[in-house]
Amino acid sequence: MNKLKPLCLVAACVIYLITGLSDANAQGFLSILDKLDKLELKINNLEQRINEDSQSSQDISGLENRLNSLEKQMSSVAASKPDMSGLETRLASLEADLSNPETNQDWAFIENSIVELAFQVKQLEDDYTAGNIGGSGGMGGQYLAQLQEITEDLKTTVAEFAGHPESQPEKSSVKFDRTPKIAGMLKSFWIYDIKESSDNQNYFKVNNMFVGIKGDLSDDISYNFLIDFTRSGADIILNGFVAFRPSLWSKVTIGQFLTPYSSMSLRATSKQYFISRPLMSSKIFPPLRDIGMAFSAISGNYSTTVGVFNGSGMNQIDGNSSKNLVGRMVYKLSPQLNLSGNIVYGKTNAVDSLAEDLKMYDGGLSYSHQNLLIEGEYGYCETETLIKTGFFVDALYTVPTTGIIKSITPGVRYDWYDPCDDVSGDVQKRYTAGIKLIFVKFPRMHIRADYQYNEIENSETNDNKFLAEVQITF
Repeated sequence: MNKLKPLCLVAACVIYLITGLSDANAQGFLSILDKLDKLELKINNLEQRINEDSQSSQDISGLENRLNSLEKQMSSVAASKPDMSGLETRLASLEADLSNPETNQDWAFIENSIVELAFQVKQLEDDYTAGNIGGSGGMGGQYLAQLQEITEDLKTTVAEFAGHPESQPEKSSVKFDRTPKIAGMLKSFWIYDIKESSDNQNYFKVNNMFVGIKGDLSDDISYNFLIDFTRSGADIILNGFVAFRPSLWSKVTIGQFLTPYSSMSLRATSKQYFISRPLMSSKIFPPLRDIGMAFSAISGNYSTTVGVFNGSGMNQIDGNSSKNLVGRMVYKLSPQLNLSGNIVYGKTNAVDSLAEDLKMYDGGLSYSHQNLLIEGEYGYCETETLIKTGFFVDALYTVPTTGIIKSITPGVRYDWYDPCDDVSGDVQKRYTAGIKLIFVKFPRMHIRADYQYNEIENSETNDNKFLAEVQITF
């Protein structure tokens, strides 16, 4: 691909001069080529890790070949003046996700990202057919049809490879890139508290200032450190773990990391759908991060994780001699539909004489089709003296746009939380409506605004909030 890129750049310039491609589209096209080149480096790293035999039908080098073909087709598509902003947005998002220090770089994640890219290409193809971009049918429609075919093939290749863990070798003989990678995030927001019980308040706050470093000690051992400078003392340390891969489709993680419980909790802070997490997340979930050990594996449509943790949270010594067992399983019902189940068995974080038996259960369902996402989870927490339950439902729809704004994503969420099953009239509800904007020139930045309407049973006053957020990742 390195040899191909200069030719594609020259072709793009010639196409620009001959056809009068707009400055915005030309810049977007060149940006896509640059992102493809970066993606190629990541695929090369994966190729080194896997080191498939030359006779294997599942050789990962096929991914690189398909990206080469995709790059060639994009050079041809530029001649018909398509709107490339949608593809650029998807590739920028994929590039940002793969470089995010909180993201687990597994095949399921990459496959989902490619599925999103394929949906975006299909939408562009439909726009051509409808005459919304550069005219109806013609060469433009043919090129987009070829793009759609290539991305579908790319998705199929990843899916087939992920479904055949037995094809991967016992150990790679090719040295992996061990250069440490640095990434980070800054998240700042403004809050306006609309209080019925007292005067309204508003203030600015820097909520997160992440800096992370990750890398590989060998071809099967990696590390990850992440700190948050908005915290103080030992609490600034978020991640600090080492991961060992006995095979490509299994992993053992030791240290402090995200507790493998709930899809929402495992989603990186930078990829949350709203400014605030659901009501029940901090009340009936285990600690967001904990110290322990976990084993995870992927087989076909199943991914499973089991772990042993202190149960005391991050940067905390266990308060008793017991340990908490955590289990999680995700089943991919279809390319668009995922079902997850989570469980915790252990003790509350207190000294042995006061610790109570602890049981937690969580079930989730997520549906993603083209630009629509619907997700919901139900949680249950039981101790010897208390039962807490809750659930939430999200719905979001991404609308690609033209001009300075790449995409607009409106969303709604409904939260329901019962802090004590034996007490009536204490149920808490929250209705959230929000919108997120991503800009053409700043794909690693977004602006988000949410309005929260809070309701508590048998309460005469309800305090609501308006929140506005700016987030930058690097």
